[in-house]
Amino acid sequence: MTQQMKATEAIPDILEIYRVSLMAGDPDRWISNWTEDCVQLPPGGPMNIGIKMLYESISAWLSFFNASEFEIWDIKIQDMGDWAYSHLNYSYKLKPKDGSPSYVYEGKALTIYQQQSDGAWKIHRDCFNSNTTD
Repeated sequence: MTQQMKATEAIPDILEIYRVSLMAGDPDRWISNWTEDCVQLPPGGPMNIGIKMLYESISAWLSFFNASEFEIWDIKIQDMGDWAYSHLNYSYKLKPKDGSPSYVYEGKALTIYQQQSDGAWKIHRDCFNSNTTD
């Protein structure tokens, strides 16, 4: 990505890498979307602070689940210079690797992006939660 790329152009690509790498079970490609000092606030668990902790968390998660049918919609992006944020809805099908039945996980996310010195955009902060009511 170049210095001239606006967040509104870059973020859809980031989200596609996020989606595709999660379904492929590829934590290395997935983590390439994040800043070194990232913070993720997942539902029902502690914060993941820093890229090392986040990588360990996603790798562990991917050792238990296969994700498929990942969809992202209603993406709203606000560009604020070298910062941006998005909010969106998502759903994916999870198949536990222990043979338990698959289920659909649906939720929403609010994500803050930071433009890097090389012009690339990366996820800097991310908070997401489920729409599940039970």
